[in-house]
Amino acid sequence: MCVSFKQENLSQEDYDAHIKLKDDAMAEKTKDNEDVSVKKLVWTMDRQAVLLCPNTKANCLYYKTKLQVHNFTLYDIKSREVCCYIWNKSEDGLGSEVFAWLQF
Repeated sequence: MCVSFKQENLSQEDYDAHIKLKDDAMAEKTKDNEDVSVKKLVWTMDRQAVLLCPNTKANCLYYKTKLQVHNFTLYDIKSREVCCYIWNKSEDGLGSEVFAWLQF
């Protein structure tokens, strides 16, 4: 959205709404970080952009061997424990059933 706004492909109202949502989310995360206790766990998660493997500039090789790799990361703010799950498109997609089997 930020890039779209800089390229003038997004209205000022949509951009302002996006920034408000971002600021609200950051405020909630800061509040949760301050409220971590023995009885309350705070985890952040991120499903990162699809990675393409192999990462090459050779067009012919790229299209013959392209494989989408997915990366999902969980982070426990209190213990600083990180769980990183990586799988490729031949193992499964991005449906909710994929995330349901992850061991937290």
